[in-house]
Amino acid sequence: MGVLFATVTLHAGQKQVATLCHDGTETHYYGSDAYVNAKLAATNGDAIYLSAGRFSGNGINKAISIYGAGMGQTDSTTVTTVGATVIEGENTISIPADSVGTLYIEGVYFSQPMTLERVEEGVFAKCYFQDLWTPDEYYTDLSEAVYDVNCSFYNCVSEDTRVYGHTTMAFFNSRLFFAARFIPYFHNFRNCLIEVGSPYHFSATNATMVNCIIYPAENAESPFSWSELENCLVVKPINASSTCLSGNLYTADSSDDVFEAGTYYHLKANAASTFVDFNGDQIGIYGGEFPFSVTPTNPQIGDLTVTEGDNIEITIDLTNQ
Repeated sequence: MGVLFATVTLHAGQKQVATLCHDGTETHYYGSDAYVNAKLAATNGDAIYLSAGRFSGNGINKAISIYGAGMGQTDSTTVTTVGATVIEGENTISIPADSVGTLYIEGVYFSQPMTLERVEEGVFAKCYFQDLWTPDEYYTDLSEAVYDVNCSFYNCVSEDTRVYGHTTMAFFNSRLFFAARFIPYFHNFRNCLIEVGSPYHFSATNATMVNCIIYPAENAESPFSWSELENCLVVKPINASSTCLSGNLYTADSSDDVFEAGTYYHLKANAASTFVDFNGDQIGIYGGEFPFSVTPTNPQIGDLTVTEGDNIEITIDLTNQ
């Protein structure tokens, strides 16, 4: 899509805008319920563009594309929603098996738990998750696949990640914290930051980790293992054993002069040339094919020109970033 200019009239105080694109036609919604209303009117294959601001959410059951203004993160440890598209409320995603198309979401800050129940083909890019979960059934009973989840994540941040078995996940250049336990069956991690909060279970059966920076929990009591681990940096202190390793395994103490001030994952120049992948590029979220960035790359509502009056006129400049 090139450039779309549209003018809509809003009631004072309602500056959130959602633009639904369906079969070449654009429909605009406004206010905190704009996203919900656009989603209700959407069909599989449609696209919704969201301005910055806070929107109500109520889950997703269609294979649509959602483009926000950004997740509002900086590349430090600071969490901010300034300039972000924030979706609040329940965020369960369950898309019927007969739906045609891919779910694609970019540039959104999800302030409430995101639960993936059925997503046969999903892509998330440059999104922030307060919680990213699949249902507990995956952990309590691994003998039956109750749900079907197949998703990829690029440049995402998750503060509490609980993704269990019978799912297929791929994470690229993302920051992931596993608060309770780390048991990601059949998942792939490339150029990620992985933090583990629980000292009792750190296992990734049938998982692949490549070019990652890994922080096991302080005083980890039980071994951690992977099916495959390549060119990863494990930051100590750690009391654990590693199995099934391939490639290089780097280690560093948490007090080592490795990271830029104010972060625990942004490698200093000397460390970036020391902890490298097979191509000589730095490991971690700033290396690899998709270096971490919070700026959306797909079309978005990028400029809101506001004229005050009895109502608010907003000119939407929808551009390729």
